Amino acid sequence: MKIVAKSTKKILDTKIPVFHQIKSTYQDNHTGIILLPDGKEIKTPVLWYGLSIVESVEFQKNVYSKGNVKAFLSNVYDLLFQDKKGKRATLIEEFTKQGMPHKLDSGGFQLMKANIAKDSKTKKKIKNHLTPEIVFNKQRDVGCDVAIQLDVPLSPNSTKKEQKEAIDTTIRNFKELLKLNRDNHHPLNIMPVAHGYSEEMINYCIEQYEELLDDIPIIGIGSLVPMVKSIKGTNKIGGKWTFVKNLIYLRKRLPNTMIHAFGIGGTMSYLAFYCGIDSLDSNGWIQKSAYGVIQLPGISDRFLFKKPHNRPYLMANRMYKRNGRKKIVNEIKMFMNCNCPECKPFQQNPDQKQAWIKKQAYFDKDGEEGRMIRAIHNVYVFNQELELITSAIENGTLNKFIEDRLSLGTYMKLFYYARYLKNGEIQKARNLRNNKKNGQKKLDILKDYFK
Repeated sequence: MKIVAKSTKKILDTKIPVFHQIKSTYQDNHTGIILLPDGKEIKTPVLWYGLSIVESVEFQKNVYSKGNVKAFLSNVYDLLFQDKKGKRATLIEEFTKQGMPHKLDSGGFQLMKANIAKDSKTKKKIKNHLTPEIVFNKQRDVGCDVAIQLDVPLSPNSTKKEQKEAIDTTIRNFKELLKLNRDNHHPLNIMPVAHGYSEEMINYCIEQYEELLDDIPIIGIGSLVPMVKSIKGTNKIGGKWTFVKNLIYLRKRLPNTMIHAFGIGGTMSYLAFYCGIDSLDSNGWIQKSAYGVIQLPGISDRFLFKKPHNRPYLMANRMYKRNGRKKIVNEIKMFMNCNCPECKPFQQNPDQKQAWIKKQAYFDKDGEEGRMIRAIHNVYVFNQELELITSAIENGTLNKFIEDRLSLGTYMKLFYYARYLKNGEIQKARNLRNNKKNGQKKLDILKDYFK
């Protein structure tokens, strides 16, 4: 494959190692390689798995190995303030020796949460502090393949002025990181981060980076979680509709750039990849396994048995009624056909009814053993889906693949909305969004601050 170099004079002047992206192979979607200066290659699309602050070192080594994890991430905040026993440091060292790509975030999101939290014992506010220099020094000492500047995530409940100040601080921290990186004998591979709840805000960030770099070979987009989670302020910023619109805008604005989306996992990852994102990270594998949840392709969270909370559990004849379609799905059969290391042994039992009973009990075990079994399965499923997404991009069948995966869920309108936007059918997209049952308040595009 032919490599398209993204080097420019400004990038070389700042001594930022240059990223390369392989050709585009499908409308607004890419497969490619991030080629690092030391010769290491990171294939895209890629999913970076976050290290757990709860599970043991051996637990995570097992899950990453059996689940076929290709890349991982950590953050400076955790390494400085939470990793008292060096668990994550041990994992970073081991995974790095294995050649697994490592993205080291600043921990700006964790810092933001800590600043509004209180210590559970003293009830006093936590006073941890980060600066661009502190973050840079830790990233340099640990070593990583991709480094993220100290950014300031946005809150949907902040004023327009506060959001503008947060974005300007993120840009200013990037400039400071460039200065620090110039004097480093082994420069970091830096990924600039953009934040925004509108196209105008995102474009404002991009223009600031273009002044510094001229061309942007790689970028991350943050502050997405409030759009996809039902929290206070989600409706103010347009929720999932804005999530889709902003990602497609970013892809069209930077057609040849490798784009990473922070904090997106689960079903939303299908939409994110469809909108043109090349890279995602998620800690969802940790929480879902702890809750007793297992994952299946195109199926939302399922429990092994009917539980007192009455949340969905695996059924042999679940009736789906979505978007004018009716379909009976045998979820148990789907689960029994899984080829992950934890599931495959049960396929060898000729009595599948008996195998199902044993498998239920096996996957529903308590404690660390049960969490590990479920985590290996869930991570394996995620990675298998990523391989199928990659193939669909290369074969030009991504549209059909994503539609099939979302056809049984609640996100089909968002999928059609994304498709209209990708095809430039703006009026159809507006009509679809305006005709939804629960209307959203119009998003203030902050023209006064982002021109």
